[in-house]
Amino acid sequence: NSLICNQSDIDIDLKNVTLYGNWSNEWHPNETISITGSSNSTSFSKTISDGIYVWSCLVYDNNNNSDFADSNFTLNIDTTKPLISYGEGVETNNTNFSRNWIFSNVSITENNFKNVTFYLYNTSKVNATTYTNSIRNINFTNLTNGLYYYNITTYDLAENINSTETRWIRLDNKAPNLNLQKPQA
Repeated sequence: NSLICNQSDIDIDLKNVTLYGNWSNEWHPNETISITGSSNSTSFSKTISDGIYVWSCLVYDNNNNSDFADSNFTLNIDTTKPLISYGEGVETNNTNFSRNWIFSNVSITENNFKNVTFYLYNTSKVNATTYTNSIRNINFTNLTNGLYYYNITTYDLAENINSTETRWIRLDNKAPNLNLQKPQA
């Protein structure tokens, strides 16, 4: 992860810039780099664990005048994919039912939730519904008889992605035809 501080001093050459941050649970100076000239762009490269952090830079010139940036910056690091699993009421894989609907429900654990998409396929995509709010279930209705596949995918704000396994369900609400024939005498 790189943090970049841009600094300038019209009258006096710059001396150093110090990166401040709270990634060790308290506000502290993290690294100081010597700089020269009246304008500079300094890059700090840090390895920081997942979390939300505040950072800023303090710059000194050769007369020991100093200044922080006008405001602090927020850094959100998220390298963990969301946890996702089917919730209650979802049929197990490889099932058959005499009805025209499929219910799907999901449990998601994610601090930086972006969206969840429910997918339903037969020989092609039947439906893809995306929610960006707290809705975690869907009921696909008025479906025709046939074999359907479904799964659910979620993204977080850092574009980490995770999906449930794909399950299939056969819907058949048509009674079988029975034609009895007596044996010929």
